[in-house]
Amino acid sequence: MNRTILIVTLVLLPAGLACSKKQSTPTEPAATTPAAAVVCVGGSRYIGSIRVPGYWQDGVRHDLPYTGYTGADVYGIAVSGGTVSCAGSLYISDDYACSWLNGAMQVLPCGTHASEAYGMTVSGGTLYSGGFYYTTTGTVPCYWAGTARHDLSADSTVSAQVNGIAVSGGTVYCAGSYNSSGTAWAPCYWA
Repeated sequence: MNRTILIVTLVLLPAGLACSKKQSTPTEPAATTPAAAVVCVGGSRYIGSIRVPGYWQDGVRHDLPYTGYTGADVYGIAVSGGTVSCAGSLYISDDYACSWLNGAMQVLPCGTHASEAYGMTVSGGTLYSGGFYYTTTGTVPCYWAGTARHDLSADSTVSAQVNGIAVSGGTVYCAGSYNSSGTAWAPCYWA
């Protein structure tokens, strides 16, 4: 049985936009051509009991490799210059944060800690993935610039994670959530 899981990440990119200059007579409307869009959605699908990572681009499924692992999920997706990049997690005995660029899988280093990557962006040719890793007391929010991990500040008694990431003017912005009570998660951000 094949089941498909879609993660709620959607990227719309203008593929082309053309406008005409305003006409000299005010009674004629300006002519416009609607922009075509490239739609990318990341996720996974089941083949038997195995989760196969991938993304759909304009309705066409592209499977991603997960060699050496028992399955994987895509949680974040970015498109830059026609190249699709994905962030997610690989499974073997635990979760391990990873990214895919041009279909090539890269495990994101986290020492001996299990980890997950949810957000993805590309800036200046560098992949940025946001997520977290597990410790004995909870989760530590972090992001990876390429494969270099950067821990974000959080109280050691608080579990926190990065769900979205953006880079502007050289500053990395991360959006996520934290849990200090053990029951309710609250939104937060780092810059």
